[in-house]
Amino acid sequence: MIHGMLRRCALRRVPSDRRSDEGGYIMVLIAGAMTTLLAIGGLSVDLGFWYREGTKLQNAVDAAALAGVVFMPGNFSKATSTALTMMTKNEFPNGIGGVTVTVTSVAGKPRRLKVCAVDTQVEVFLTGVVGVHPKITRCSVAEYILPVAMGSPLNEMSQSTLGVWPAVNGTCSSTEDGDEIMSQYSGMFPDHTWNTYTGCTGSAQGHGNPHDPNPMYDASGYNYIVDVKSAASTPIQVYDGEWGGSFDGNQGLGATVQDTLFKVTWDHATPLDTTDDVLVVQTLVTNANAAYTNQWVNLTTVSAIGRYTVNVTVPFSQAAHGSNSFGLRALQGGSTTVCSADPNDAARYSATCPEVFGEQHLGVNAQVASSVATFFLANVDPIYAGRQMTIGLFDPGEGGLTIEVLDPNGNPVTFTYATNDNRAATLGALDYTGTTSALPVNGVLGVPPTYTRNPYTFNDRHVDVKVDLPASFAAYAGKTWWKLRYTFGGSVSDRTTWQVGISGDPVHLVLG
Repeated sequence: MIHGMLRRCALRRVPSDRRSDEGGYIMVLIAGAMTTLLAIGGLSVDLGFWYREGTKLQNAVDAAALAGVVFMPGNFSKATSTALTMMTKNEFPNGIGGVTVTVTSVAGKPRRLKVCAVDTQVEVFLTGVVGVHPKITRCSVAEYILPVAMGSPLNEMSQSTLGVWPAVNGTCSSTEDGDEIMSQYSGMFPDHTWNTYTGCTGSAQGHGNPHDPNPMYDASGYNYIVDVKSAASTPIQVYDGEWGGSFDGNQGLGATVQDTLFKVTWDHATPLDTTDDVLVVQTLVTNANAAYTNQWVNLTTVSAIGRYTVNVTVPFSQAAHGSNSFGLRALQGGSTTVCSADPNDAARYSATCPEVFGEQHLGVNAQVASSVATFFLANVDPIYAGRQMTIGLFDPGEGGLTIEVLDPNGNPVTFTYATNDNRAATLGALDYTGTTSALPVNGVLGVPPTYTRNPYTFNDRHVDVKVDLPASFAAYAGKTWWKLRYTFGGSVSDRTTWQVGISGDPVHLVLG
C-alpha cells in the first residue's frame, strides 16, 4: 500500500526544468500586462495633453484667420503674411517644430479666408513606448461683412430720386441745425460765449452762441461709397456742390465763405483696410462757385471695378455756419438714366448698376412736398437675421408728427427707443424711453426752453431706436431694404443725421 502511495506521488512530481519554463512564462505575462497598463495609463495622460494642444492650435488658426481676412480679397499676400505672423505670435510658426500652416482663399466667397495648421511633432509622454506618434490638424475660416449701406440702392443720391439731399454743415455751426458729425458745438443759447476754436467768431446762423463742444464732432466728415461693378467708363458727379445754391441752409453771421471739399479714393478691393487706398481726385468747391451751382459736374471718371469713397468735409479753418446740400451720382456707361442695384426694383434693376450710398453716418436734408414721405434707410443682409439693429436719429422730425421704421415688406415694426446723449446730466433734460411702432416727435421739448430755439421733442438730441431683427428673413422674399416713414402736418422737411449699426462683430468665424 505504501508502495502504491509512493508511486502516485511520483507520478505528480514536476520536473525542475518545467517549473523554470512556467516561471518565465508568468514573467512574460506580467511584463505584457504592465506594458498594457502603462499604455492605458499613459494614454489618459497624453489624451489630456493632446486635447489642450488641439485647443491651443484651434485658437491660433482662429486668430490667424480673423487677422488676415480684413485684407481680402484685393491683397491676398498681405492676408497670408498677417495670418502667418499671428500663428507665430501664438507659438505655431510655419515650418518650425513640425508645424505646417496653409492659407487659402475660399472659392466663390471673396471676403473669406481659410487657415489650416498641422502639427506632426506633438509631444508624447508614456504612449511613446508603444509607438504612438499623433499629429494634430485644425482649420478655421473667417469672413467679414461690409458696413451697412445707407440711403440708396440707386446710382444717384439726390432729392429728385430719393426725397433727400446729402448735406454737410460748417464746422462752426451748432448741432441744433441737424449735423451731429461736422458741427463743433452743441445747442444755442445767447448767454454762453464761444469756445476757443480757431476761426469761429460771431453768432451761429444769427440765433445765439453755442453752448458747449459737440462730443460727436468728427473732422473726417462723411463717406459715401460708389460701388463700380463694370470696367466701363464711369463718371462720378456732384450736383450743386458749392454752398449758395437753391437747397442750402443760411450761411449766417460772422462767416463769409463755406467751401466744401470732395475727395475720391479707391480702396483696391480691401474695404476694411484703408492703408492701401489710392487718392483719385481732390476737389475744393469754393463758396458760391457758379460752375457748380444747381447742375451736375464731374468730380472724376473711373474705369476699374471696385469701391470708391467720396469723402465730404468743410475745411476746419473756415468760420462756416451754414449747411450745404448736394447730390451724388455715378453714370452707368455714361448714361444719365437712373438704375438700381436692388433686384426687386424690376423696372430699373441692372446687375452692373454702380451703387451710391452712405456709410456709417448719413447727413441728410429731407425735402418732400407731401405730409407723408418714405426714405431708404439701410440695406440689411440676411446674415444679420436674429440680431439687433440700432438706428441713431439725431435732431429728427422737427415740425413732424411721427417716424416709423418699415421692414423690407413695407410694414411698420415695433421698436424700443431712448435718448442717448449728455443732456440729462448737463442740462437737467428729460430722458425719453419707450416701446412703440411710431416714434412721437411732436411732444414737449426735453431740455430747458432757453437751451434751444425750437420746442420739438428731439431738437438737438440723439435718440437710439432698437429693432430686433427676425430669426429668418424668408418672409421678405429677397427684399433687404429697410425704410423710414415720416408723417408731418404739412410738407416733410428735416435736416438730420442718421446712423445704422447691427449687433455683433462684422469680422467673424464661419463653418468651412
